[in-house]
Amino acid sequence: MDTDLPDKPANRRRGPDLFVRIAGALGGAGWLLLILALVCVGKAKPESANVFGYKVDIPAGTVIRITWDPAYMLYAFYLAMGALCLGVMAILFNLMRQRRKDDSILLSPILVTLSALAGVIKYLYFL
Repeated sequence: MDTDLPDKPANRRRGPDLFVRIAGALGGAGWLLLILALVCVGKAKPESANVFGYKVDIPAGTVIRITWDPAYMLYAFYLAMGALCLGVMAILFNLMRQRRKDDSILLSPILVTLSALAGVIKYLYFL
């Protein structure tokens, strides 16, 4: 009995291809936007008295903000929306390259997308 089956095609890929590289770059850019959004939230946060405020004499005309700064929160919202878009695009690029058994789904774009979605929902419904 002659069993001349064709050999499996050789894996000629050398490292990640363009889609995987784009997905990784978009995920990294999404993390950068989320970090910038957190910086904006930190700037928008109301000022609070701490131990240093009690030790140092605050000048009489100084105004301490007790509400959230809406301009910085709007910047944070836009940055979170940008991170959400980049995360979704990275997931789509990653899903385009799922043909072989050794292809895997990157975790970073999923985490970026979920984190940005949580920030956007928090901004829309709780602020």
